[in-house]
Amino acid sequence: MTIEAIIEMALQHGSMGVFAAFLIWQSQKTRKEFREDLHHLTEKDDRELADLRAQYEKREERWQAVVAKYDDKIVGDRAQLQQKIAELGAGLGALEKKSDHMLIQLESLGQAVQEIKMREIAQGRR
Repeated sequence: MTIEAIIEMALQHGSMGVFAAFLIWQSQKTRKEFREDLHHLTEKDDRELADLRAQYEKREERWQAVVAKYDDKIVGDRAQLQQKIAELGAGLGALEKKSDHMLIQLESLGQAVQEIKMREIAQGRR
């Protein structure tokens, strides 16, 4: 149907036909505006969503960097503690050897003193 045919039909029905044509035109115009508004709002929402995602990802990256930093620090601290414990263990082992050696020497000295006392008693000096 051409526009001329529609206008001719509207004019044949008088003012009611013209009013009906106006309502049809108004409805079409409103639908078109609604679609355009919806399209613009959708685009705006998509942009805002993309911005929010970018902000979220940026925050997530910063958070991951902070967590990684502290994880590295904890791992480093743990390694240092393990090294210190190993050093203390080695030092403790050396001290145990020295104390064992000293105890053996004390026992030897005690035995030597005992032998000297026994000799002195045997010689009658005491």
